[in-house]
Amino acid sequence: MEVKQRIIEGAGQLFIKEGIRRVTMDYIARRLGVSKRTIYELFDDKTELLKACLQHIMQENDAQIEEVQNNASNVLEVVIGALVYGSKAIKEISPVYFDDLEVHYPALWQETINHKREESYNDFQALVNRGIKEGYFREGLNIKLVAKIFIEQMNAMSRKEVFPPDLFPASEVFETLFLNFIRGISTVDGIKELEALLESRKWEE
Repeated sequence: MEVKQRIIEGAGQLFIKEGIRRVTMDYIARRLGVSKRTIYELFDDKTELLKACLQHIMQENDAQIEEVQNNASNVLEVVIGALVYGSKAIKEISPVYFDDLEVHYPALWQETINHKREESYNDFQALVNRGIKEGYFREGLNIKLVAKIFIEQMNAMSRKEVFPPDLFPASEVFETLFLNFIRGISTVDGIKELEALLESRKWEE
């Protein structure tokens, strides 16, 4: 692995697990075993490095979800795969990570949110379309509206005044919002299949 990619992947994990503000360029250099000079030869400043890390993390997330889709035999297997992956990923993120990003890097925060909102909006519409064709999601849904509500609902997870983290762990909020929404747009057969998949998941944990 080339040095630049190793720095991006390593720094990205440090940001996620320890928060952005406390992870300095000196700390990154020490933890990754590279000189600070090397980092600055590749990235002008911490903001540029953070931007590269965010892009890499989003690409990794997209690749994981694509793998879930490719391995699923129906839309509800995609749902469960995304649920498991999303819940695991959220548990690995420091509570201060998104706060640091929003407060100290507002331009990057907004860019990330806008990109993921548009991408997720399109992806969820495709998911709903597939579910309707397979008979697991109800016919007659306003797919654009359904996707809009789902994405905005997911974005609301970061609102601490709504979901205080000391009362509602982020992974629990994610799973509850996700599953309740999917159940709400499912047919009777869809709910039965979803519950069967959830039950089999319990035995695997």
